[in-house]
Amino acid sequence: MAARAKKLILVSFLCLIVLSIRPGHVAYAGPEYEGDRGQVLVPFAAGLSDEERGDYRACHGLSRVLSLAGLDIELQTWRDVRSAAEIAAELAGSDLVEWAEPNQLCRVALAEPNDPAYHDLIEDWYLQWPVHVLAALTAWDYYPAMYFDTAARPLDAPVVALIDTGVDPNHPDFKNPGATSTDVADGGQLMLAASRTFLASGGGATDEATDEHGHGTHLAGLVAAATNNGVTAGSGIAGLGYPVRLLPIKVTDETGTATHADVAQAIVYAADQDASVILIGLAGPTWSRTLQEAVDYAWNLGCFLVAPAGDAACSQPMFPAACPHVFGVAATTVSGSLSWYSSSGDQVALAAPGGDETAGVPREDRFL
Repeated sequence: MAARAKKLILVSFLCLIVLSIRPGHVAYAGPEYEGDRGQVLVPFAAGLSDEERGDYRACHGLSRVLSLAGLDIELQTWRDVRSAAEIAAELAGSDLVEWAEPNQLCRVALAEPNDPAYHDLIEDWYLQWPVHVLAALTAWDYYPAMYFDTAARPLDAPVVALIDTGVDPNHPDFKNPGATSTDVADGGQLMLAASRTFLASGGGATDEATDEHGHGTHLAGLVAAATNNGVTAGSGIAGLGYPVRLLPIKVTDETGTATHADVAQAIVYAADQDASVILIGLAGPTWSRTLQEAVDYAWNLGCFLVAPAGDAACSQPMFPAACPHVFGVAATTVSGSLSWYSSSGDQVALAAPGGDETAGVPREDRFL
């Protein structure tokens, strides 16, 4: 398990960053964070009579909700499908109003999640220290500004495909509060209906991705474990990229070994499933034209591809991290230095928290 714990926790945070900035995919914002309540605030021009104000509202399809005492500003709503931004822009161009703006939202900051590993300490360090080093709570407070339960779990949340050893489809830490299973259709975190195994040696593709090794479940938990589900069975960790839907794709046998052919099939499949991010949790020393063709296919469809730079503590290029169009990541310790096991070199685009055997690394029975 120590070797698995060395894999890069940062990749899940990259999911959050990429989903926020990459064009072509709309990030789910949630009903409490859309910023459009179907209302605008409007101060009329000085000297306008009540009758003239009423005529103006009727002309623009507005209904006054209330007047803000002492400010001479009216809160307006309407019945058609126009957005608050469209209404505000239309009204602001009139000489009969001073200005207009949507009635935006304010909210309290997101509370810390109740997952035990987020709070537990090993001596002076948090057990799950990378989420603290990366200020994950600040990111979650920006997006999605809420924790999910069964009712709030968006069915259209962005997709992150994990190409690895598969996933344990029954692990309770992939259930949000109230979920009846780990599947997104039941309030969970995993896209089990779309999961696949690609093993040419095992007869080809199959419609499941059950983990026989453990590494894929571990990495899936770092990315997408249900967060703030500490009161549910399993409790455990807070998934750094929990707003996403995780698509598990299995490409290894029970030893954790994969072929380039199967990884290439998995990359193409993930891209065809509209994955925003494709996380490939594997590394090998050999470049492959087949692998590069698959990477290019996904890149041309707008996918962001991430892979570990390797844990051999050397600068030898590892693939697919060293493939063009793949974002290679290395690991740092809790102090910010390069982890002793982490590879380096030209394939590394970024180094960030990925495990430190001197502090904050949990034992096998306390971590996914």
